Amino acid sequence: MSLTSSQSDKLFELAKRFVKNIAWQEPYLGEREPQYTARVLAPGLQSEVTLLRHPGLVVRSDGILTPQPVMFDRASHFPDMSINFHHDRVVAVEVKFFDETLSGQGYLTAIGQGVIYSSLGYTWSLVILVGKNSASRIDQAAVDSLNVTLQNTNVHVLVMENDFS
Repeated sequence: MSLTSSQSDKLFELAKRFVKNIAWQEPYLGEREPQYTARVLAPGLQSEVTLLRHPGLVVRSDGILTPQPVMFDRASHFPDMSINFHHDRVVAVEVKFFDETLSGQGYLTAIGQGVIYSSLGYTWSLVILVGKNSASRIDQAAVDSLNVTLQNTNVHVLVMENDFS
């Protein structure tokens, strides 16, 4: 048994709404994205998914149930978090921290991972770029333009700018 396309789309929209509306917490000193995702995002998203009362839906993240990987270039690639329906990979979530502006390869890697996940097994990929301080800012118009470009790949990028101080 699998989810319908409509059910997968609704689950993806639920994940996006959840991410946009949660109270973000400051990462612990030295905390990496998978651990942060497991601590901050996964418990609340699992609660939201449980409210759907659709047996078989589960949120996977570091330390809970490991997200199912995709194989690319003879290597396993694991999203930071995923939503699965039984063994079906529905939504992959990739989180990337950034300081001040998105520069360097980190955000490009996160977007590339999102494309790989949605191309090789997950129905949807959600890439979340998390600003770590009040100076963390991104041009939202550039992100909107990127999302239009990524529309046919089932990848969506969200930017969460935060002031944890």
